[in-house]
Amino acid sequence: MAGRSSQADNRGSNLFSFLASGKGKEFHSFRSAASVGDSNYFGDESDGAFNSSGATSLTVTNKNGSYDGDMMVRQHSSFTLNAGHNYTVDQPCRGLVILCTGDVSISGTLTMSARGAYADTVDNSTNPNSNISTNVPSDGLIWKFGRGGGERALSAVSTDLNGAAPPSGDIYTWLSQQNNLIDGLSGTEVRMSRQGAAGGSGAAGSPNTGRDGTAGTTGTNSVSSDLYTMSTGGGGGGGNGAWNGNQPAGNGSYGSCFGGGSGGGGIRSSNPNSGHNAIIWGGPGGPGDDGGTFNYCGGGGAGNAGGTGNDNGGTANDGGDGTGGLLVIIAKGSVTVNSGGSIVSAGQAGGDASGHPDSNRVEAGGGGSGAGIILIAHGGTYTNNGTVSASGGGGGTAPSNSGGAGGGGAIRAIPIGV
Repeated sequence: MAGRSSQADNRGSNLFSFLASGKGKEFHSFRSAASVGDSNYFGDESDGAFNSSGATSLTVTNKNGSYDGDMMVRQHSSFTLNAGHNYTVDQPCRGLVILCTGDVSISGTLTMSARGAYADTVDNSTNPNSNISTNVPSDGLIWKFGRGGGERALSAVSTDLNGAAPPSGDIYTWLSQQNNLIDGLSGTEVRMSRQGAAGGSGAAGSPNTGRDGTAGTTGTNSVSSDLYTMSTGGGGGGGNGAWNGNQPAGNGSYGSCFGGGSGGGGIRSSNPNSGHNAIIWGGPGGPGDDGGTFNYCGGGGAGNAGGTGNDNGGTANDGGDGTGGLLVIIAKGSVTVNSGGSIVSAGQAGGDASGHPDSNRVEAGGGGSGAGIILIAHGGTYTNNGTVSASGGGGGTAPSNSGGAGGGGAIRAIPIGV
């Protein structure tokens, strides 16, 4: 069934506390679970109790090339990820959703880092996916949760999660059951913008003045009257080892609700061509300086796939493969991130550049990719004694000028009814 893994997955107080590192924004809402009483749907437990015995890599269904596939859904009675174990998917896809009727305990690493999809959420024309016939709604990917005392009136809308999977996807079974429960109730609504935050500009060309690329924009993470808005981070712009000439480096791009944006390629301004931009919707990162008839050295931008670095007499690395992806936990019980445990959705680093024999600001780094979105909807308590982060990938470094970092993503932990 679409959105489910194969056996190859190795199964076995304050209202808000704010954590911001300049890389991702996390908000926690600590409201007593006893004060919430409306129902939500937490899955059918078809995947049983999960207690990890090693690394788990879910096999993405309906792969669309190497950088897109269905939103993956797992339905557990309890979920325990033990120390030293990773849990992820085997390639970029349109998100990972864990439904749980009991408690979730994280001592290992639950990650969608480098697993953001290359997905056009508006008209499916860029990197078309023939398996998915619907586009994400204009208001974004929409999640609604009943909660006693919630400020937002909820209504059942069957198209809220369009664009996540084929019509047979398990996420739509969840949505149908959820709509039966929340229609007419008050509660919380989360909108994940279908277009992510803007990419950073490639560094401008300016004779004799090198410049670093601009960082990608941090994803939106706001709330008003129980309406939450979240978005992924943009890709960073490429660095520019400027000499004579005025060609700009490659721009970073925006991603989607399913993944962060990609990074632009590094360049030297006296190149006859401008730098290579990243492709929108979390597509390929921009390649590094192609040199033309000259001999310069530029790192590639991170993305799906990472842009090619061009050595041109030095050493230039490709941009990292991947962007931060979408990770959603919906648990009836408590969600606990234990000491040493982590939930992450990070972007990847742009390509470094170094070692060119001409030391006159020749090398320039590529831009990093943007981070993803983490949503934790908890019926019980939420406790974070570990790490929950959505950091953009670092800009590629260079002796001359570095690429811009990818923008941080958005993190929310919200109480819901049981």
